[in-house]
Amino acid sequence: MEDIVLTIAILSKLYTYNGTTVARHIFLLFMSLLVQKIPVKEGSFFDNLTKCHQRKCSESRLLYGCVIYVMCFDDMLEKSYSEMATICSLITISSILLLKAFSVSLSYFILITLAIIMSTCLTCTEYLNISNFVGINSYEIINPGIIFCITVFVCAICCIQSYSVGESIIIGQMTVFLFTISSTYIELPIGEVNINSNFVYFCVFLARLVCSIFIVCAGSIYIFDCNPDKAFYLTLFCITTILSALYIHYFPVFLSSMFNFLLEKFPSRQFLILYWFVISCFCSAFTVLPTSKGHQAKITTARRKVYHLFLLLVYIPGIAIDPLLLSCCSAIVACAFLIVSIVVAYKISPFGKYINDILQPYTSSQDSGEFILTPFYLLLGASFPVWLNCYKYSGVLLHESFANLPISCHSGLLSVGVGDSAASIMGSKFGKHKVLGTKKSLEGTLSSIVSQSLVLCTFKAIGMYKLNCWLIFSVVIVSFAEVFTKEIDNLVLPILMYLLLC
Repeated sequence: MEDIVLTIAILSKLYTYNGTTVARHIFLLFMSLLVQKIPVKEGSFFDNLTKCHQRKCSESRLLYGCVIYVMCFDDMLEKSYSEMATICSLITISSILLLKAFSVSLSYFILITLAIIMSTCLTCTEYLNISNFVGINSYEIINPGIIFCITVFVCAICCIQSYSVGESIIIGQMTVFLFTISSTYIELPIGEVNINSNFVYFCVFLARLVCSIFIVCAGSIYIFDCNPDKAFYLTLFCITTILSALYIHYFPVFLSSMFNFLLEKFPSRQFLILYWFVISCFCSAFTVLPTSKGHQAKITTARRKVYHLFLLLVYIPGIAIDPLLLSCCSAIVACAFLIVSIVVAYKISPFGKYINDILQPYTSSQDSGEFILTPFYLLLGASFPVWLNCYKYSGVLLHESFANLPISCHSGLLSVGVGDSAASIMGSKFGKHKVLGTKKSLEGTLSSIVSQSLVLCTFKAIGMYKLNCWLIFSVVIVSFAEVFTKEIDNLVLPILMYLLLC
């Protein structure tokens, strides 16, 4: 049923694209649905992978990572990332087709062979200048493919019980975006652009640093079975040293730009930062207080949804007042969340066990492995539409720090902050009629639709956005997708909503 809902969403969006783009997405959609229907061979790599994962995930995982995510970038002026994402999707579809049919040992052999072929192609195109004859730029095609494969390997295999295949694909696509297209955010060399550009570049540098630490640390612990503490601190030291050496000449520019950026737009930017700091203090106290009193039982659904309220209190003023500041600060907080996730998952001393004891009561059934990812996905789902819109309108934001961003900027807030919260709270209290045999109730789904529609009506009343039938259709599709999805909704629902609203 989830396939049907997602296919309707994809097909309803295709009318906005040209013929070539429509053909490309239909091909990806067809291949994804076809690969999903191919039976898994007993004893194959994919069979072992799904059996090791404690949380059952739907076959619609391919549609989220291979089709919907790619379509989110087709309305941008820069088309290169859409092409990269398409290549990553084809790699995913081909790999899963092989992994469903071959044994574990043969799958490893095939993957290693493909890695050698890609490395050889990279060497040939760069040092033999083959790209001049075939018109292929290896940095735009092969490098993203390598980054994607490494990230998916680390998430799906090294952290096998934490990330499902679908979530690994989405995280891999996001990592490709970070390490490739994000560099085009800076239109001029460092030091020759304005303060905003330099501060954005610093945030991109920090995000790449943290993602590199996660990939290398998790991969090293899995492959070499080494001590987590030693692996983490050694990885932290080596990668920080290498990247700092490469960027050492830019640090004075980064520091001066950071201070000047924070002091700009007086007093609105400073009051906004102070407001966020107060909200963060309340959120931290709300998290630590139950544990400090000795309550180790699972937190109720209503209490966990309070974090969605904190999210709304942070993001709605941020989008309205200073979206560029929100984009940069959310990226820095996401980096901190990822580091904390590593520390908690591997019980890194001296704080790993203590933080784990605080967060354990807040885990849900979707946190099936060592990594507690629900809070990180909540932040990522709310920030992802903001990042994409800030990238899309970077020409305005880098010079003015403000732009009247479209309604798609609120995709995460509508789908997760409002809709998912209303569905969970109302469904747990008043839900009596189940939707097509699922655990989700019809009352919760209707509450999600009504709550999001009320927010859209409020936006119209205050003159922010216009209300039309397409917005209501998008709300209905995403609400029903939340009913049927078995992936972590904090991550996939904002992507689907952004696709429909962008």
